[in-house]
Amino acid sequence: MQKLTIVIVDDSLPMRRFLTIFLEKKYKVITFSDSQKALRAIKKGLYLDAFITDFDMPNLSGLDLIQAVRKIHSDLPVAVISDSQESSTRIQSFDSGADEFITKPFNAIELELRIGNLLRNCTLVPKIKKKPFSNLRQFVRAAAF
Repeated sequence: MQKLTIVIVDDSLPMRRFLTIFLEKKYKVITFSDSQKALRAIKKGLYLDAFITDFDMPNLSGLDLIQAVRKIHSDLPVAVISDSQESSTRIQSFDSGADEFITKPFNAIELELRIGNLLRNCTLVPKIKKKPFSNLRQFVRAAAF
C-alpha cells in the first residue's frame, strides 16, 4: 500500500527534522522551510494528502498560506502547529481554514493520533462551504443582550 503524502512547512530545522523522523514511519513527508516555496510547489501540482504549517512563518504567514492552499485544494486536510497558547491564535487558524491545531510542545503519540484523525475525518466528512466560525459569530451577536 502506498503511503499518504504530508507536506510540512516550518522555518525551524529541528522541528522539520523531528516531524519528518516521526511521521515518515507511516507517511511520505515533504518539507519546506519557506512558505512561499511551498505554495509555488503546490501551485505547480505537487501531490499531497495533508498539509501541516507553522503559524508563525516569515514572508507568507501560516494563515495566508492556508488560505492560498485552500483556493487550490479546498478539501485538503490542514493542520497548524504553534507554540502560542492564545485562544485567538487557534480561532484565527480555524477561521482561516485549518482543520486541526497542535500546540508546541506536543506529545509525539498525541501528534500521531491527531494526524491520523485529521486524515480520517477530512476524507470521511464533506467540508462545510462557509467559514467554520461564521455561524457562531452570528449566533453570539444575536444572543448578545
